[in-house]
Amino acid sequence: MKRSCWSVSKLIRLVIRLGISSVLLGWVGWKTDWGKFGEAFSSLRLELWLAAVGLFALAQTISARRWQIITRALGFNQTMGQLTRLYFIGTYFSMLMPTSVGGDVVRAWYLDNRSGRRLKAFLSVFLDRLSGLMVLLAIGCLAVHFSPVPLEAWIVWSVWEKAGPSKSRSPWGCCASHACWRAQPSWP
Repeated sequence: MKRSCWSVSKLIRLVIRLGISSVLLGWVGWKTDWGKFGEAFSSLRLELWLAAVGLFALAQTISARRWQIITRALGFNQTMGQLTRLYFIGTYFSMLMPTSVGGDVVRAWYLDNRSGRRLKAFLSVFLDRLSGLMVLLAIGCLAVHFSPVPLEAWIVWSVWEKAGPSKSRSPWGCCASHACWRAQPSWP
């Protein structure tokens, strides 16, 4: 007799998840003002929307590649496709949950996948977030430095404060600090 890969408990879990998803989607549909929804989409420029979706997907893929470099260094062997999928799942939960780190917890949880390397999984997500922050600081400093218009002093000083010397222990921080240092205005 051939054994089915679907056990009763898996089938019950699937039915429960589909039921909860259906109830939640029904509630969202019931609470939605479909007139306003249609009005908003009637003025939508499809080419710009598709470009935005494409750029979002590209940014997620690049972020997943950065995360893959970190996870490989920590001993995980997930493929780029698996990590991209986890990145999208994490983004979904970050938008759904009332916290900005909920998606990060989900990403680390799925990466660990009961392998007993939970600390390394959470460390990989933390390092991914930290490297993203460093890149953002460097972009901010470069934007201040190469700004074609004069910026108010408080803008430059706030960027300098965020990427200042106390945060420049890493190569990214040194680059960001150098760019901001050159862009500092003199106080009146």
